[in-house]
Amino acid sequence: MDISTEYPTALNYTESMSWSNTTLYYTDSPSDYNNDLTIISKEVADLMKSIIDCYIIPPIVLIGLIGNILSLIILSGRRMRCYTTNIILAYLALVDALFLTTMFLRKMPCLVAKFDAVTAKIIDLIMITQPLILEYIFGRLSCLLSLVICCERFIAVFYPMKVKIWVTPKRICLVLALVTLVVVGYLAVGFTLASNIWYYDDQYNRTMPRYTLQPIYLNNRQFFDAYNFMARPIIFRLLPVSLVLILYVAIILQMRRRTKWLNDVTSSTDNSNNETELRSLTKMLMTIVSIFIMCVLPSAINFLFVLTDDQYRYSGQFRNAYRAFTSLGTVGDVINSSANFFVYVALNKKFLAILSGMFCCQRKKLTKKLDMFNSNLTITSKVSKSISSGLDQDPV
Repeated sequence: MDISTEYPTALNYTESMSWSNTTLYYTDSPSDYNNDLTIISKEVADLMKSIIDCYIIPPIVLIGLIGNILSLIILSGRRMRCYTTNIILAYLALVDALFLTTMFLRKMPCLVAKFDAVTAKIIDLIMITQPLILEYIFGRLSCLLSLVICCERFIAVFYPMKVKIWVTPKRICLVLALVTLVVVGYLAVGFTLASNIWYYDDQYNRTMPRYTLQPIYLNNRQFFDAYNFMARPIIFRLLPVSLVLILYVAIILQMRRRTKWLNDVTSSTDNSNNETELRSLTKMLMTIVSIFIMCVLPSAINFLFVLTDDQYRYSGQFRNAYRAFTSLGTVGDVINSSANFFVYVALNKKFLAILSGMFCCQRKKLTKKLDMFNSNLTITSKVSKSISSGLDQDPV
C-alpha cells in the first residue's frame, strides 16, 4: 500500500525520503509534484540530495565526530575545565557530536540503499519520526550555544574588569541548563505528532513501518503548521543568527578600538599578559562564530523564503528549489558542527599542547612496553642458553 496515498497529509517538518531510485513525498497533492515553477527540476533536486546525502555528509560527519570527541575529552579535562569559556566549548562539542550522530543515522538509508533498497526504506521511515526531532533539538541547541559564546565575549570585551565577577562557572552551567530546557521543552512536542505503525506487507513479504500522523496533529493542523513554519524558524534560527551578527560586529569594533587605544597609550611590548590572552581567546571564539555565521546564514535565508511564500515548501509549487537549498543548508550545519576542532588546534596553543601530549604519552607508553618486552625476551633467551650450555657439559 502506498503510504503517500493513505496518508496524504504529512508532518510538515519531515523531509522527503529518498532511497535507491525511488522517492516518497508526503504532499497535499502528490499528482502535482512535477509542476514546479522554478528552474530547478525534480531530477536536479533528486541528484543534489543523493550526492549530498551519500557522498558529502558521511565523510564530514565521521571527521567531525572524531574531532568533537577529542575536543570534549580535552576541554573537560582537569587543566581546561577551570575556565568558563571551556565549559561552554565542551558542552558545544558534546551537542555537536550528538547532532552529527543523529544526522548520520538519518542519512544512512542512502548508503544502505546501494545494497538493500527495502531495508533502506524501513530505516528511512523510522528515522523521520523521533530521530528527526532529536536532530532538530541538537542542531538548534548548537545554534543557541553560539549565541551564548557571543554573549560571554561581549561581556569580556566591553567589561573586562567585571567579567570574572559576572561570568562564573556556576552561572555558566546554569545558563547552559536553562538553554537546554528551553530547546527541549519547545521542540519535544514533535515526539507526539507522528509515529510508525508496523504491519505485514505482502508486496515485500516482510514487516514494514507505516508513517502515521497522530490525532493531536490532525486535529490541530493549522496551529502546528504555524508552529513548524513560523515560530520554530524564527525563535531557533532567524533570531539567534540575527543576535549573533549584531554581537559579532559589536565585539569586532570594540576590539579594534581597544587595540588602537592601547597602542596609543603604551607600546606593543608593554601590553600585559591578560590583554594578550584576551585577544587570542577572542580571536579563537570569533573565528568559531564566523564559521557559524557562514554555515548557518544560507539556511536562515532559506527560512526567510519559507516565511514569505507559502509555496516555497515540500508541498508547494517551489518544492524542488526548496529541497535543493535545504540540502545545501544541511551541509552547512554539518560543516559548522565539525569545524571547531580544527579551530582549537590552529588558534589554541594549550589545546594543541594537550592534544600532542595525549598522543606522545601513548607513544611513549607503547615504546616503554615494547622495550620491556624485548628486554624480557633477551633475559629469557640468555637464561635458556645458559641452561642448555650447562646441560651439554659433561658432569664432573
